[in-house]
Amino acid sequence: MEKYDYKKLQFRMISWLDYKKFEEACRDSKTELTEFLSMGQFMSEFISMDYWNLFGALLKSKEVDMYGIFDEDKLLGVASISHSSRHFGCQIVYWIRGGYHGKGLGRFFLFRLLTEALGRKNFLFAELIIDEENIASIRVAEQLGLELVHKWEGSQSGQGSKNSGNFRMYYAFENIFIKEAEKAKVSPIELLDYFWQQMDRSGIDMRQFLPKGRREVPRISLRDTLRLVVNPDEQEPDLPNDQSNNQSSQDDPRDGNPSDEDS
Repeated sequence: MEKYDYKKLQFRMISWLDYKKFEEACRDSKTELTEFLSMGQFMSEFISMDYWNLFGALLKSKEVDMYGIFDEDKLLGVASISHSSRHFGCQIVYWIRGGYHGKGLGRFFLFRLLTEALGRKNFLFAELIIDEENIASIRVAEQLGLELVHKWEGSQSGQGSKNSGNFRMYYAFENIFIKEAEKAKVSPIELLDYFWQQMDRSGIDMRQFLPKGRREVPRISLRDTLRLVVNPDEQEPDLPNDQSNNQSSQDDPRDGNPSDEDS
């Protein structure tokens, strides 16, 4: 597999200024957006206004943050991080632009997304739902050490034309949460189940009892965050099985955008 020069890539949130890049990426990715995603179901009929409406709906959502990997002005991958399970965790959905598969970009992108979700965003876990026939995505998840927590048969919305009816759910857990599970001599999924039970039965959010250090961290810049993720002086990163616990603040690029834009 020919690897991409990762030092050329920028990982960041998608902003309103990225609309044309988003449209171009979608136009180049009809297969990627229809086989295992339903996002491209009607794109064969789209005109520019339809792409704008879709783009606006994604960026205006308060439950979803959109991310991309960029090579200069070209958008090579798009992802969403959305709240899941009473905001204890998040669900990640991502796709790589057509013509850029087989270069390691999926693994690179998912690793950055997990670092963001379990680091700066402070989620306890990140969730991926993958069709059994989506071998490439399953391989990426397992290479990065995600844990297979559930398999099932049945319908699943948003899974595209190749929807096999057989699905896998993978979790990546935050490091401190893993350590707390080890202290309690249970698995992370068992500790998460206990957190859910306490919320359901007594309304107690058990996250407040996790080590305070995971929330009391310095506020550093987006540039510093990206330096922690990709050191420009290093070669291709050796991706670990565990997830980084680096944290930072980042301005939401949607802030200050005109609310009267056509959606």
